[in-house]
Amino acid sequence: MNPSASGWLRHAVQLSIKKFETKISFEDFYSELRIAGFIYGTNQNSVLEVDAVHQLTQQELAKINLLAGLVFIDFQQHQSSDIENITTRILKFYEQLNSQKQAFKSIFRLKTKSDIKLEHSIHERVQTNESIFQKNFSHLITNALLFTDVLTFQHFLTKNTSTVEFAKTLEFQIVSLVFSALQQKTNRSKYEYLIIKLLQSSLRYTKSKNLSESDFRTLEFEEFSESPTSKYLMDLTCMAVYSDEIVEPEEMEMLQKLGENLKLSPEEVDLSISFLFEFISINKQKIAYFNYSNPLKHFYNRSQRTAKTLLTRNKKRLIQEIMESRELFVLLHQSAQRELLPEEKAKVKSQLMDIFKSIPSLAIFVLPGGSVLLPIIISFIPQLLPSSFNENKANKSENLSKNSD
Repeated sequence: MNPSASGWLRHAVQLSIKKFETKISFEDFYSELRIAGFIYGTNQNSVLEVDAVHQLTQQELAKINLLAGLVFIDFQQHQSSDIENITTRILKFYEQLNSQKQAFKSIFRLKTKSDIKLEHSIHERVQTNESIFQKNFSHLITNALLFTDVLTFQHFLTKNTSTVEFAKTLEFQIVSLVFSALQQKTNRSKYEYLIIKLLQSSLRYTKSKNLSESDFRTLEFEEFSESPTSKYLMDLTCMAVYSDEIVEPEEMEMLQKLGENLKLSPEEVDLSISFLFEFISINKQKIAYFNYSNPLKHFYNRSQRTAKTLLTRNKKRLIQEIMESRELFVLLHQSAQRELLPEEKAKVKSQLMDIFKSIPSLAIFVLPGGSVLLPIIISFIPQLLPSSFNENKANKSENLSKNSD
């Protein structure tokens, strides 16, 4: 299953139904989402047993976990295994949330199957509000507030009050809590800025609020004191407190008081803190938030990962196209043994561009500015081709083995 290609959603819904037929509780499922990193906005795993040919990206994992959460809520309410009905209800939920934005677009929208529409809605939801240019240089590209959709969908199915108003209030409570937690810090660092940026890029409704003066004691929690909503609010607040990897006495006092307001036991508050510490200790190297780097360096690293992912997923077809282009194959073969001349490098770039035009998923490289990625692309080509392609490396390996004997 590839969440970046059309048609993944139906398969994911089937896997979700199979999982939830075992009567898992909301609290237990919430724990699974937390272990996967979905709650913290840094997806490391999928809560479904997905059979993926390639390693899934953070955004692909976010799509799967978000959909699984939505299907879980629907299955709890309706106990239905009908994919069409489940998809229709979730799609109706997103159409209601986005009614103002979609009013004009709907005039020109062609008739499309509900599952394809929902794939598009989930893709848009997982994306942050930053522009494409900003995303290229951003360390935080995954939406941090996706679990609010799960909680809002539950409200949509069970309550008669406005779904949009509930979503607005929930979002405001979350961001207010995080800002209040940040104000408790005696030592400020660059990570406070990153947390704020992470939240701001994930917001839908609260952009105009002055959150710098937030105080959690002035907030009303009655509507959100049910588990796991209360656990979610506590987990995100703990994430803000942990930004400098130290929980100060004032911060601990705030968390304990917040736990009382959210009707959480002291043990549940301690568990929220200890689980976050454990999660970060295991996944720290994979969490963008803790791997701050120069924006240009980040752009290069991200471009490198994107190139590698696309080339790996199109390996068979790419090799076939290269083999059929005799001149390109010869030049690439020679590049493993000697430095190519400037005109030969130009031919390699030109013929690679022609190949990318024939493979739709690699079209990103033929767009304006795509040539910037060519050095990265070419560096990966030898890794994709058979090992015998690089005779120098093969000979070197043989010599090393002989010397060791």
